Amino acid sequence: MKNIWKNIFALIIFGVFVFLFRTTILNDYYVLQDKYFPCSRPISYSIGSFDTSFGISKADFLSDIQQAEMIWEKSINNELFVYKIEGGDLKINLIFDNRQANTFKLKDINQTIEGDKTSYNNLKSKLDSLQKEYSAKKSIFDSKVVALEDSRKKYEDQVTYWNNQGGAPKVTYDQLNQEKKNIESAVAIVNQLQSDLNISATEINNLINQLNSFASSVNGQVKNYNTINNSLGQEFEEGSYVVDQNGKQIDIYQFENKDKLIRVLVHELGHALDLEHVDNKNAVMYRLNDGINLNLTVDDINLLKAHCGIK
Repeated sequence: MKNIWKNIFALIIFGVFVFLFRTTILNDYYVLQDKYFPCSRPISYSIGSFDTSFGISKADFLSDIQQAEMIWEKSINNELFVYKIEGGDLKINLIFDNRQANTFKLKDINQTIEGDKTSYNNLKSKLDSLQKEYSAKKSIFDSKVVALEDSRKKYEDQVTYWNNQGGAPKVTYDQLNQEKKNIESAVAIVNQLQSDLNISATEINNLINQLNSFASSVNGQVKNYNTINNSLGQEFEEGSYVVDQNGKQIDIYQFENKDKLIRVLVHELGHALDLEHVDNKNAVMYRLNDGINLNLTVDDINLLKAHCGIK
């Protein structure tokens, strides 16, 4: 009977110990489980810090996270992550800093550049049309000038001839007067053509100045774009996976659009699965986020299978 009470007392002490240190014991158990039986239980995650400056809702952010986790899960047909409203082992944070601010600036600059390019192309098309029109007018003007000079020379030769003869017969005299009037009319036409050409030339020069101004503006915007873009760096800095005294967390800092956000999340969730970088530039786990595909490559899948012990 005495031994029974000893056992009961020992069990009570053990129970109290387990109750008091249950969190630590459970965490140690999960650490050992993850170490020796990776992928045997899904990683629970919650949304931590959420900055609304990105312009997306928390619901949309969660939807993007779930799309990212499914990309990993469907590759091995296994649940690797599970969402918890609060208390997830992994916190996923959306943190606004100069990286996303610069991304917004780049978007605005790009829109300005595209607008300037559209205006430039419209002006260039108008300039090409005016230059063709000017060339046609110039061709007519040149032919009129040649014909006028020819008529004027013939008229002057006739006048000189008949002056040397002491005067022209009345019929010839009337013909010469009519020719003089024709020449005067031709001169008026040539002068009008010259005026039209001058107006066209002025319009063309103004368009050329506008085009040069647009080109200078576009070049300046492109230079500004490149300066800001270079400040973002080349490494995979749109997000990071951190393990410290506060636990495990994914911090998302920058993305250009929905697909880029999902791709960053896929990459960082890969790190949460203890996956390292691969050398394949097309892989989601490549160190740079310069790809556009949202599908895992063979290298990504093989990395996951090797980690999970799947053949």
